[in-house]
Amino acid sequence: MGGVVGRLFREFAVTLSAAILVSLAISLTATPMMCARLLRPVGERKPGRLFLASERVFRWMLAEYEASSRGRSRIRAS
Repeated sequence: MGGVVGRLFREFAVTLSAAILVSLAISLTATPMMCARLLRPVGERKPGRLFLASERVFRWMLAEYEASSRGRSRIRAS
């Protein structure tokens, strides 16, 4: 493309390419470094209150599901 529109598109392409290269450099260097500093091994983590509460609810739901499926299998077996 020529003229003013071609120049604008070329400038936009250069800007976009530079932004992609900077993003690539950050994602390949800073992200793994931040993950290494923020994430701890599973043994060192203490579960929070929200996790403990949701785990209690999930275990209750599982127990109820197992009890109801046992009841259905007993009815079917009769």
